[in-house]
Amino acid sequence: MQVTSRYNRYSLIEIIVVLVMIGMILGIVLPRIGFVPQSIQLSQTHGSFRSAFSAASTMAAATNHIVAVQVDLQNHLLTVEQVAPAAEILKTVNSSLSDENEQEPMGGIYESFREFPLPADLKLNTVLVEEPEDPAILRYVFYPSGEASGLDIPFDLNDFWFEVKVDKLSGKAIIRKDDDH
Repeated sequence: MQVTSRYNRYSLIEIIVVLVMIGMILGIVLPRIGFVPQSIQLSQTHGSFRSAFSAASTMAAATNHIVAVQVDLQNHLLTVEQVAPAAEILKTVNSSLSDENEQEPMGGIYESFREFPLPADLKLNTVLVEEPEDPAILRYVFYPSGEASGLDIPFDLNDFWFEVKVDKLSGKAIIRKDDDH
């Protein structure tokens, strides 16, 4: 006759306790998979603006072309685009002063240079500024001389407010954060 010890097996209570502990751990860990903290997402957004402005400023000086940074909130991108060469724009302006009727439109943007990602949660702060009818309003322009132009645009990212503007002389991104939130 073979004697079995009752201590060689796990009891039902021990198995249930282990399963509950595993369930609690999974309940804490699984929701965090793919979660990016807001501070990291905000830093990445600021970095995208700074990188796009730097690339546009450098490209404008190197190619002697006017370069634009377009904010596309629908596709979540910052697009650096080359506009007509500076000499062509001066020629167009001078010819329009001499004869406005023979002036043809410049044709606008003709080459996309680089794209920088924006988070899907990024929105225009419509409390501070109305939603523009023309998406070209959300554009910053960089000139070969190193100067830049563009509106100060307020954004919301997961209830964090910040404003992006361009330094008119250096073409660098200036990001002002709202520290009240």
